[in-house]
Amino acid sequence: MVGIVTAVDLAIEPTFNIEQTVYRGMSRETYAANIDEIMSLAYSVSYFTTWAAAGGGEVWAKFRSGNKAPSGLFEAYPATSNRHPLPGLNPEPCTEQMALSGPWHLRLPHFKMEFTPSAGDEIQSEFFVDRKDAPAAIAALEKIAPQINEILWVTEIRAIAADNLWMSPHYQRDSIGIHFTWKKVDAVYEMVKVVEAVLAPFKYRPHLGKVFSASPEYFKSVMPKVSDFTKLLTQLDPTNKFGNSFTDNLLGR
Repeated sequence: MVGIVTAVDLAIEPTFNIEQTVYRGMSRETYAANIDEIMSLAYSVSYFTTWAAAGGGEVWAKFRSGNKAPSGLFEAYPATSNRHPLPGLNPEPCTEQMALSGPWHLRLPHFKMEFTPSAGDEIQSEFFVDRKDAPAAIAALEKIAPQINEILWVTEIRAIAADNLWMSPHYQRDSIGIHFTWKKVDAVYEMVKVVEAVLAPFKYRPHLGKVFSASPEYFKSVMPKVSDFTKLLTQLDPTNKFGNSFTDNLLGR
């Protein structure tokens, strides 16, 4: 929105290998109670759950080669065959598991580049809460778990480090992202509002590239640099060349 990117500086490092282990049978209660330890287990960690009544889920842990995966994780146990994040689907599209070492770019994504990721026919939402609030936020969502599960493919929970980017949902806040891969049905849009209402006490920040319904007023209340960003836009793009109706409404321009 502030112009055209003409150059990017990248912080790079020598290539490395990753080994992926999936732990099955991790309850949401255990995950929430031990979230810091679990999310710090490996180079990249995700927790998948459907919010089904059974309360279980899977931890997908991606270790840098040379770092041994533990044989168990609380009550969870290593899978004995490849898994798909969406229960019951063929795992062939997924990147290699079973601690098989391979280049980072072939392990860090959940899905192989030559396949359609996830379910394919879906709608996505994601909401970020302060890392310290994550256990309480997950407990709050548990109260509407049956409603969520009815129209959901899967939820992925992940951790993101704080940054200093004004419009980032992680601005000066270590975050836990609670992502929803919804089935492609109209009921999703009302369900998103229900989820947002549950997460509002935790001052969630929405992923702007996925479905959300938060008002501009709410957005400004949880994003402390919106006013400064709007002033910057006025200076750099006074004719709103790079704006549109979505950004105008969101920022109140």
